[in-house]
Amino acid sequence: MDNQEKKMTEADLVVFTNHRLGEIEVRRDVLLNFPVGLLGFSHLRQFALVPHKGGDSAFMWLVPLDDENLAFVVVNPDLFFDGYLPQPTPDQLAILQSEPDEPLGVLVLVSFHDGKPTANLAAPLILDLNHRNGIQAVLLDKNLETRKQLF
Repeated sequence: MDNQEKKMTEADLVVFTNHRLGEIEVRRDVLLNFPVGLLGFSHLRQFALVPHKGGDSAFMWLVPLDDENLAFVVVNPDLFFDGYLPQPTPDQLAILQSEPDEPLGVLVLVSFHDGKPTANLAAPLILDLNHRNGIQAVLLDKNLETRKQLF
């Protein structure tokens, strides 16, 4: 155990339970805040990003701290869709507390239809990892699909 691990206290950790994933323990400083929630889930504001099956998968779980019945499957779209670069609006950047030139992360929600994983490219999750804020950005590009097959 190195010095940084020794200095971490229980106050630095958040432990919560999710029905699907069991007990989850994450560092408080890696939690993501969604100031306006997600579409249809505006009451959920704080989330943990949890690797799927020990981190050996492209899929991750976005798990709300305040609802043990929910867990959203997400993926980095760069792994599946070349050139997908959603651009947040100035209003969305304000919610994220980001400057226009700050680097942002992007995840997309995954759902399963007929047993096949699909990505919602029309409403990606835009993340300011410096401030640990996120927003689900509804994009107005009619060419973006809400159920784009991953494979």
